[in-house]
Amino acid sequence: MACAGMATMLPLLNGCSSSAQLVQAALSEDELQVPFTAFAEKDWVIVRSKQMEFDVFLKKETADSYKAILMRCSHRNNPVQRTSTGFVCHEHGSRFNSDGVVLTEPASKNLTELPTIVKETYVSIKFRLPQI
Repeated sequence: MACAGMATMLPLLNGCSSSAQLVQAALSEDELQVPFTAFAEKDWVIVRSKQMEFDVFLKKETADSYKAILMRCSHRNNPVQRTSTGFVCHEHGSRFNSDGVVLTEPASKNLTELPTIVKETYVSIKFRLPQI
């Protein structure tokens, strides 16, 4: 019973959290659409899509400029976590700054930056799923 109660309450607690700004987005025609309203509380969000294996970190740099970083470690394709100073891969300890630039090996390549386009009411993140 306690487990069922926690399972019900956890999404509510996550929704109230100000430390993580998570936005759900569907990948449609190689594009993730993030509404400007997602940036009401912070200048960044983490975008999650059921069609994608990794999240995308999206940061508002200016009123018409956004930077999107795929949260996949360039060392062994493991997920990275956002920290107060950038990103870290807990698998082998690689660290990246807030722009995705490698700070600590074993990763030797920066995190992948995805192209963004500012539309009328949203930011478009371009991403093509690998062909199977």
